[in-house]
Amino acid sequence: TDIYALGATIYTMATYSVPPESTSRSLAKLKNLADPLKPIKSSDFSLEFKNAVHKALNVMEEDRYRSVEEFRKALGGIEDPKDKKNNSLLFIFFIFLFLGGMSLFNFLKEDKDNEVIETNVSVPEENSTELDTTPIIYDDTNFSTNDNIVVLDGVSWTKETIKNKTWNESDKYCKNLSFDGYSDWRLPTLDELRKVVNSCGGSNRLSSRDDDEDTINIIHENMSNFNYKSCYKNNAFIASDWYWSSTTFPAHPNNGFILNFHSGTFTVEDDTKEKHDLRCVRGE
Repeated sequence: TDIYALGATIYTMATYSVPPESTSRSLAKLKNLADPLKPIKSSDFSLEFKNAVHKALNVMEEDRYRSVEEFRKALGGIEDPKDKKNNSLLFIFFIFLFLGGMSLFNFLKEDKDNEVIETNVSVPEENSTELDTTPIIYDDTNFSTNDNIVVLDGVSWTKETIKNKTWNESDKYCKNLSFDGYSDWRLPTLDELRKVVNSCGGSNRLSSRDDDEDTINIIHENMSNFNYKSCYKNNAFIASDWYWSSTTFPAHPNNGFILNFHSGTFTVEDDTKEKHDLRCVRGE
């Protein structure tokens, strides 16, 4: 977030405008829409400089610079100052950027003390055509882990994320998997994916175009919850990836549910065409 805050401060100085809120940008990415962040167009800045600022402003944490030093070098023209005077000025410049960036970041994010909107949607029953809105609550859950698996309440998860497979390919992969001495692996259900979110302290809801405001609230809440992010990352889930579940929607048999840990949202996808990621489970 410090890198993002620095990028936001420099962007504001360069464009005289505050960048869009990160929640609206994340939602646009979630829906495969254009990023509402307008590029820096001024000819006063080099392409290297513009690209560096925009990389620092990437909504996905893993796609930003990993350190201020890396960001500083990428900006160009201020690397390796030759004398103490320039070095001192550079230090002061970044102190101001940092302080301004943190102020901007705090201004843009919601107050963590505000009331949290908790909306959970249960999996549809076999013959149902509607979603059950009864909240699902999980208590007394905890994780255990070793080199190969993560265990949550009797369900073992493979640690490796398998990328870019259709639902049929994912289902077949897990059913044919022989790993850690077992051959009864399968795709997780949607509830099992949601249980990981809840057990890490996150919130989840069905992503719907009719509920944009609620969806934004859930995304913003999860993005601001650093303990939640640390939990699912420590348990080997990739923030930006959508994970297949074995749960299909009865009214649309060619659609399976997918869940994104970064946003906490889940939705329905064409399981015969689209490719997403997976982890296999076994147990209860």
